[in-house]
Amino acid sequence: MRKTELTICLLAAVMFTGCQKADTPEETPAPSEEPVETFSVWTVEPSMTYKSVKIPEQPYLTEVRFDTKENGTVYAAAQMDRKGYGQEWNGMGYTPDSVIVSDGMNQGIADYTGTEIYPLSIAVHSTPFAAGIVAGRTKDASGNPAYRFGAVNTASSSVTCFRGDFKTTETLGLADFNYDPFRRNTYPYFVIKNDVFGVAIPVLDAEGTFQYEYKFEQYTGPALGAKLIVPVVDDMYYTQKYVLCEENGKVLGDLAQGRGTYRENSFINGFYVIAQQNEATFIKVGTGQVGLTYNEAKYFQDGYAPVARNGKWAFLDEKGNEVCDFLFDDALPLYNGKSWVKYDGKWGILDVRSAVEHDGGLTISNCFPCEEELIGTVQVNVSSLSIRTGPATSKTKAGMCRKNAVYQVYETSEGEGYTWYRVGNGLWVPNDGKWLTYTAKVDSGN
Repeated sequence: MRKTELTICLLAAVMFTGCQKADTPEETPAPSEEPVETFSVWTVEPSMTYKSVKIPEQPYLTEVRFDTKENGTVYAAAQMDRKGYGQEWNGMGYTPDSVIVSDGMNQGIADYTGTEIYPLSIAVHSTPFAAGIVAGRTKDASGNPAYRFGAVNTASSSVTCFRGDFKTTETLGLADFNYDPFRRNTYPYFVIKNDVFGVAIPVLDAEGTFQYEYKFEQYTGPALGAKLIVPVVDDMYYTQKYVLCEENGKVLGDLAQGRGTYRENSFINGFYVIAQQNEATFIKVGTGQVGLTYNEAKYFQDGYAPVARNGKWAFLDEKGNEVCDFLFDDALPLYNGKSWVKYDGKWGILDVRSAVEHDGGLTISNCFPCEEELIGTVQVNVSSLSIRTGPATSKTKAGMCRKNAVYQVYETSEGEGYTWYRVGNGLWVPNDGKWLTYTAKVDSGN
């Protein structure tokens, strides 16, 4: 058969076969189930066994260089409002997506996915005061002060100094890295003395030893560019109180206002802390007190701050609203809405901002959901209601509920005059009839 005739036959066969298939009814595919989207408050659930985790923060003080009339060029320490993340204060230029992690003997750097970007290899105990990775003062190309993170090895008289990505290092000589630049009584600092805004300049001998004297000079340099907090000192340079000042040194008012004392170096992102014994209260500049009084408080970042009560940590928003149960053994200031937190001896990374936007806050129910079928919900009517590891007041306290929060209930029990509701795996809250409002689950089958 010729090639042309063969081609025609094959085409006809294909067309005939195609017609046959078209006439055959096809089976209707079963409808596919849409995947149910689940929201998790965790970027990394508590699973990391580090002994400690902390933010790599540079010194809280800002150095101001100016020329005095009687004492030449002076670098003075000022407590200015620091903006942004701890790694970025004073323009250090480090990535803020980082924390210092430690196993107790060594330190490294991890990011907010839980990945170690610099391995646990910095020996803590070879550094001064067992400080490990710290911010120290170096000099830039022009000889001006600059800050970098590093670790001092006193045995080798060298410094492992981090570059801006926290992933790579270089070695510096010990003389090129001052890990304690603001030694008390050896560094000039801004004060108000006899109602005059100026600088207290320590008198040092040739070896740099403090001679228990100060020289005072009124500040006549340019405006400092930000509000600052300044100690008011007497003639012996003892601090009497702290005041908030404009950038030109004009006093705006007493910080504490009789509610305690200013916690030195706490002026961050427009807030500062007033402390009294074991209590800490946030003050927002220009508006007064924020929220309640806590046993401990860290600074505001990304709209939230970690606060502690009775040994457990939670989060507070800038309006003073508690947005989290008091659940955690430790909690760090936020980065991009997320916080490293410690729960039951392990560290995880909590998406605080997303949890507030999605669920209205963080509770034991959405942090540690139970897989069992719920029987109802309870809403909390009081503050600081204990969460315990069993239905009895003798059981260990696992945390505290926040007022108005709603919890899923999986089981009830009666005891000690309370109705107990299980709101998680082995986690119970009591009700005296007023503390909680219980709503039973409606059976949709009836």
